[in-house]
Amino acid sequence: MKDGKKRQLVFKSIRMEDAGNYSCRTNADETACELIVDFENKFKKPLQDQTTFERQPATFEVELVDPEAPLTWFINGEEVKPGDNIEIVKQGAVHKLIIKEAAVAHEGEVKAVCGNLETSCQLSVGEGEKPPSIKPEEPIEGPVTKPLIFDVPYSVPGARISKVDAKLLKDGKPMSAKDVEVKILDKKVIYTIKKPSREQTGKYTIKMNNKAGVSTKEVKINMQDKPSPPTNFEVSEIFSTSCVLTFGPPKDDGGLPLTYYTIERQDFAVKGGWSQVAEIPADEPLRFKCEDLENKKQYKFKILISNKLGASDPNIHPKVILAKDPWDEPGKILHVEVMDWGPNHADLRWSRPESDGGSPITGYIIESRVRPPSSAFLCHPLSVPFSIPYSCPFFTLYLLFPSALPLCPFFTLLYGVFSFRTSSMSLNHFFCSLGHLLQHPFSTFSYVLSCSLQHFFVFVPFLVPSLCLYILCMLL
Repeated sequence: MKDGKKRQLVFKSIRMEDAGNYSCRTNADETACELIVDFENKFKKPLQDQTTFERQPATFEVELVDPEAPLTWFINGEEVKPGDNIEIVKQGAVHKLIIKEAAVAHEGEVKAVCGNLETSCQLSVGEGEKPPSIKPEEPIEGPVTKPLIFDVPYSVPGARISKVDAKLLKDGKPMSAKDVEVKILDKKVIYTIKKPSREQTGKYTIKMNNKAGVSTKEVKINMQDKPSPPTNFEVSEIFSTSCVLTFGPPKDDGGLPLTYYTIERQDFAVKGGWSQVAEIPADEPLRFKCEDLENKKQYKFKILISNKLGASDPNIHPKVILAKDPWDEPGKILHVEVMDWGPNHADLRWSRPESDGGSPITGYIIESRVRPPSSAFLCHPLSVPFSIPYSCPFFTLYLLFPSALPLCPFFTLLYGVFSFRTSSMSLNHFFCSLGHLLQHPFSTFSYVLSCSLQHFFVFVPFLVPSLCLYILCMLL
């Protein structure tokens, strides 16, 4: 520009490349100077306020006009240096401060300073996302007859940012999708055990996790079924009409309260299998006395226990029970002897039985019978078992019970007349029998005749002699 004697070089828009040495010449003189061009520095992009959460990243960015200008960062008045959790980045005129995981200590003023220039903002750090809080609703239980479905509520404290994952663990190992289905909703997780069984009952671990961490909760899952059979089944105190059954509770109640025990009996003498004999409430003493047995019959017993899902498998007593007393009848008295008798007495002597039947003998029962009238005598013949070894069919007769002799004087008489052993009979026996025969000849003969028809080989040898004696008595 020319203004009188003045000359000017004017840059309408200065640029960095305009910097350099400039000179001016006249016809008589010359002058020179250096043009230094500096940036007009300022923040093209200042800091902005931010809100973040614990353990979440926070990034601050500014842009200067001068790409070469240095920049310093401050948080709450303290200069920030790069570190494990802090990263400072410069990309030309763009400067960044990156906090990888924000914490409550970072909350406050964040400032960027470049020479005389500075910009600042406020950082708010809220409560960050925490691991899920598991809140199971116990008891967790259900029958094994259908899939077991149960809900597990949960919450995520702080800001919910990441996705929640859930698993069900048994013995520390996650259950496969083949065994359990897991459905994750906003506030609860629905678990479905597809094929529950009583053997699977036990402790399980519910596991939930997000980016903030992992939470676990141990729960007991009760898969309900019928109870196991009763234990310690015993039959004791066995008698001819009764026995006592004792038993114990089952090892496993099926996961439900027990209701009652069922006792069944099998009578081998009756067709039709098992029949129920008793129901005993589970809270009563585990003992039952069966009192309607029949002597010498065989029985088997079994017992079941029930809950609301049904009855257990039976516990069948392995032994067949014979209804009998623990002792037997005493053995027979083999030797009975009438030592003497008269109108008002009889002297007896006998031997002890060969066996007491397993119990001490408490006493002996002696029975007698008065001879009935003649008309009744024919209707009620004397019933006495005989052992008859014959050395001579007509002259030898041994009575098994000699005590029957005074009840039949005729036999006593014949025994003395036709036996060659009359010395074994007292004369008193002989004459008493003869007197009775003379007083009642007809009834005596009639008795021998009726007995002959019943016991042919025993009484026929005496039929002819008795007939002769009867005729003799009639003639006398």
